Amino acid sequence: MLNCCRLALALALGIAVSSSLAGSRGLILSEDSARLYYQTGVNDTLLRNSRQQVSLTIAKEQDPRNLLLQADTELLDYQYAAPGTLTLAPKVGLIYGNSHDQGYTALLAGATLRLPPDKGRKHEWLTELFVAPHLSRRKESHDGHQSDFEWTWGINVQLNYPLPDQAELNLGFRKIEVNFHDRQPSSFETGLFLGLSYRF
Repeated sequence: MLNCCRLALALALGIAVSSSLAGSRGLILSEDSARLYYQTGVNDTLLRNSRQQVSLTIAKEQDPRNLLLQADTELLDYQYAAPGTLTLAPKVGLIYGNSHDQGYTALLAGATLRLPPDKGRKHEWLTELFVAPHLSRRKESHDGHQSDFEWTWGINVQLNYPLPDQAELNLGFRKIEVNFHDRQPSSFETGLFLGLSYRF
């Protein structure tokens, strides 16, 4: 939990130095999870031309309750213009997770594919993918420790539809899986979601 608090503090300081105050915040709910997030506007202070996001997901798909604190940066300087108005940008970040009563911290790498609104379409399509490998240490019966390679990955497909007063309706599907040693890959959170965001 201490690592989680340190990460949250570092993220708050990172966002504070952002050159743009514009951003969005939202709450996304699915059948057995809740996700809070904050996303900055595009800025050129932290990691050059980029967009930062911090999110906390709490899920009940396994017992005990799971949480995932994620902070990532979309690297817009390396954005690729796909066919049409699609854009593909890499992202890097950090996660703190707790699943199966085991906590871990890991670096993540991923990508964000966006289809922004245009004259004929008011909504935005968004697809995000990330992978976060991590090592864990477990105690062996002969008083030794063994390090195991594990990983967490997630995909998010989302539609953002504008509402009055700078609000936005979020609809989509999200899947997050956690792989632990000697256990089958387990679903951290899987399913459809509905959310509401506010831009400021």
